[in-house]
Amino acid sequence: MACLPPELQREILEIAIRINSRDAAVKLHLSLVAHRFHSWVDQVFYESVTIGSSQSADKFLKLVDMTAKFKTLDSKFFQFKFGPSTA
Repeated sequence: MACLPPELQREILEIAIRINSRDAAVKLHLSLVAHRFHSWVDQVFYESVTIGSSQSADKFLKLVDMTAKFKTLDSKFFQFKFGPSTA
């Protein structure tokens, strides 16, 4: 059985993630396929992050600060949207 080149594997993986961008289960399942897939999935999945409240932003920024994994990601865009509090 012939293997696909890594470049093609990554391209297929990125397409699958973008098609299912709101489905965290897809991210999890693809991450478990192979060790190298895990870092590829994270790079695409966290390419754009939208946070809707100041409380969520605080938690996210603390997580980013504490997690070395986030420091290795190539996130290009973080969007913070704040509106009236519903609490």
